[in-house]
Amino acid sequence: VSSQLRDLPLRGILIYVVNTICFSVISLLVKELSIQFSISELLLVRFFCTFLGMVLLIQFKGGFPLLRTRKALDLAIRTASGMIAIALSFVAFSGALLADATALVFSAPLFTLLLSIPVLSERINRPKIFAVLSGFLGV
Repeated sequence: VSSQLRDLPLRGILIYVVNTICFSVISLLVKELSIQFSISELLLVRFFCTFLGMVLLIQFKGGFPLLRTRKALDLAIRTASGMIAIALSFVAFSGALLADATALVFSAPLFTLLLSIPVLSERINRPKIFAVLSGFLGV
């Protein structure tokens, strides 16, 4: 096993905990700041901060040649989808109760499972259903 592919469970757990904290803080900030600022302003700040962070990360990891891809259209579609998802989550957090919006976010695996049938022609079996439902109930 190469050094880059090692199993690092504690690192993964730490990253997930930090992710959860960041998600909670951003959700709370969007809820509070949407009273004074428009969603588009909040999105601009969020995307600008992300852009700066990515530029720094790319420079640190070897520069912009790392961004070369043969699947630019796929990357553009994925980027647009992510931006739309973030925008919609900001709208949800600003307009709904924080607990309700968060519950919907955590139900994403359920919707993913259901949409994978018509979109990806996936076959859904009992183990997949059990995994999604047990994860959903655990939340």
